[in-house]
Amino acid sequence: MKFLLVLILVFQFYCKTLNLNAQTILNNSKVITIDTGIANIYLIPSSQKEKWILIDNGDASDEKDLIPRLKKVGVTPENILVNIITHGHADHGGNSKYLQSKYSIPILAGLGDKSMHESGHNPDVLNAKGIFAHVLKLFINPKFSAYTANQYIGEPMSLEKYGIAGKVVPSKSHTPGSLVV
Repeated sequence: MKFLLVLILVFQFYCKTLNLNAQTILNNSKVITIDTGIANIYLIPSSQKEKWILIDNGDASDEKDLIPRLKKVGVTPENILVNIITHGHADHGGNSKYLQSKYSIPILAGLGDKSMHESGHNPDVLNAKGIFAHVLKLFINPKFSAYTANQYIGEPMSLEKYGIAGKVVPSKSHTPGSLVV
């Protein structure tokens, strides 16, 4: 038991160190990072005045905290043009149904993860191979409210209509529907 406690503390320190490094790099690009504890949420400013692109939306257990976290950085749901889900795991898109139904925020997601989104369940959340992945798996609930994305991405797509000089590109890396922004 003592070994497990030490392992968890080392893991938390390791994650926080990575998060601080990512925060520094991202702030120089005017991207806002919201740390949810398991997976980060990002806000990319649009060229459209006071509008944002939301990248991921956290675990379904974060639903009550999501909007206050957004407001804390000066963003309201009405200012979000679109929510891009980087991959189908519950800790990245667990609030998609909530954002769609309550705020009519359109969701873009990878075509390869469509079955995960529409079933509301991740068959094997991490396909854990390393020790840290096995520990992390203890903290992730693979179930979330099922949803259908407004658009599924199977080929590179420009984000110009959202005021971003960039693309969403399928990568089939972490999951079959992984997307890179």
